[in-house]
Amino acid sequence: VDASTKIIINMGLWSGNNLPFKFGQVSDEFIIDCSDKQIHSLEGCPKYARSFNLIESDLIKNLEGMPKEVDEFIQLKNCIGLTSLAGLPSNFDGELDISNCDSVTDFSAIPKKLEKCLIRGKGFDEKSFKDLPPVTVTLSIDGAYNWNMSLVGFHKFVKECKDLQLGANRIIGGGLSLLKIKNLEDVYFNDFEFYDNGGDIIQKYLPEGDLLECQQELIDAGFEKAAKL
Repeated sequence: VDASTKIIINMGLWSGNNLPFKFGQVSDEFIIDCSDKQIHSLEGCPKYARSFNLIESDLIKNLEGMPKEVDEFIQLKNCIGLTSLAGLPSNFDGELDISNCDSVTDFSAIPKKLEKCLIRGKGFDEKSFKDLPPVTVTLSIDGAYNWNMSLVGFHKFVKECKDLQLGANRIIGGGLSLLKIKNLEDVYFNDFEFYDNGGDIIQKYLPEGDLLECQQELIDAGFEKAAKL
């Protein structure tokens, strides 16, 4: 089945455990809403879709079978059974939104040339991103107001991006490591207390400012916790 309009598959209205049709190409959005339905796989997805959304999946473990080619946007939302991102198209360079898929602990399958990557949830910590590939433009990490985040050694996990958005509830230490993230030009801190206690100084030294000079300024201002690398 080919389609030129948005396709929304509501599995709650379907009696099977798989997609009702085998799709070819969808030139608009392709949305699978698994609410109240035990869908097991993505077999039958189109080979191409402009955008792809997978919502409320409990049993799908990976993304094998999803469209091999997606142009603009991929959203994975409330997929609590998802443990692996294997199956994401490696050539995708649009916007990726992974929201509340808290069983995912390996991000190595994320495509390497994304325009924007948003990771939102409460089940991870900063070390969950040890396999995160470089993000070309924007990386947004949001702990859903349930994450006390340390930035000590953060550059070892987040190695490259241009714009970093940190939605942690509270940053409890570090910050100097941000100067070691390749190509980083700007950081947004949701924790305004941290911004007022050293974050603004760190931001001033981006991009590629002198690390030791920044560290000394932080220490002189009394922000020793932010001065940790």
